[in-house]
Amino acid sequence: MAYNIRTPSGRSYTAHKIAEQLGVGQATEDKILTVLNDLREEFGLKALDERILDKLESYTEYLRDRLFDGDLTAGTVTGYVSALNGILRALGLDEHTVSSKELGATKEWVGNNTELKTVSHETIDKFQEYLTEQAELKPERAEHFEALNHSVELQEQFGLRWRESVSIKLDTIERALENGILEISKIDGTKNSKEREIEIHTSEQIKALENAKNFMEQNGWRSLIDPDFTRKQWCSFSYNTLKNFKIITGEQLKFHSIRHTYAIERYEELKNNGLDEHQARMQVSEELGHSRIDITYAYVPK
Repeated sequence: MAYNIRTPSGRSYTAHKIAEQLGVGQATEDKILTVLNDLREEFGLKALDERILDKLESYTEYLRDRLFDGDLTAGTVTGYVSALNGILRALGLDEHTVSSKELGATKEWVGNNTELKTVSHETIDKFQEYLTEQAELKPERAEHFEALNHSVELQEQFGLRWRESVSIKLDTIERALENGILEISKIDGTKNSKEREIEIHTSEQIKALENAKNFMEQNGWRSLIDPDFTRKQWCSFSYNTLKNFKIITGEQLKFHSIRHTYAIERYEELKNNGLDEHQARMQVSEELGHSRIDITYAYVPK
C-alpha cells in the first residue's frame, strides 16, 4: 500500500495511521509527521512506499548535516531516526532501519547546540595546530587534515555552517576574491538552498579565502571535501578528528560553536561601528543566513 503524502492533510493522515499501526503515542506521531514533512518538502517524495528507500541515504545525510551545523541536538536526531525506523517497519522494510550512532548522534555529541555555545580563539588555534601536527604525523592523510584546517578558518572568518565550510566551491571563492563579496548558494551547501552575501571587510577573511583557494588548486579539489569521499565519509572523518582532539588535549570544540563566536564578535563590531542593537542583529542575521530574526537571538541574545 502506498500512502499519498503530497498534501499536509495526507501527511497528517499517514502519520496517524502509522502511529496506530505501531501502537505509539502522540509525541512519536508528531515526530513521524516531521519526518514525512521533510521527505516531501526537502526531497520531493510524493508517495510513501518502498520508494522511500531512494531517499533514505539523502535524508540521513540531511540529519547528519543538521546535527553538525547545530540546527538539531543529538537527542532530537535520535528521535527523528526512531520515527524514521518506525515508518520503515510499518512499510515492512525492517532490514533498512538506520542507527543514530552512524549519524554521529552519540552521547559525546549530546547538547550540540545547547552546550559550549561559543569557543575561544585560543581553542580554535589549538585545534588548527593539532590538525597541522596530524598532517605531519600521518602524511597519507595530510590533505584531509589540511582541508579541515581551511574549513575551520572559513568558519571562523565568515560564520559559515560546517556544511557550507566544507562544500564551498573553488569558483565561489574565486568570485569572492575578485568581487569583494562572498556569495554562497545551493552548490555551496547552504541551508534550504538559500543564497546569501557576506561582504569581505578584513585582511584575515581575504587570507582565509586565498589559503583555501590555493589548497584546492594544488590538490585538484573543487571543494574542501576529498573528491573520493562521500559527504557521509567526510562527516565521519571530521567528527572523529574532533573526538580525538578532545581525548588528546582535553579541549572541547564543536564546529557550530565557531559560528556562535563569529556572531557575538560581529555583533559587537557592528555596534562599535555605529549601528544600533537592532541594526547590528539584523546584519548578523543576514550574514548567518537565518530565515527569521528570532533564530539569531539564540546567537546574540537581547
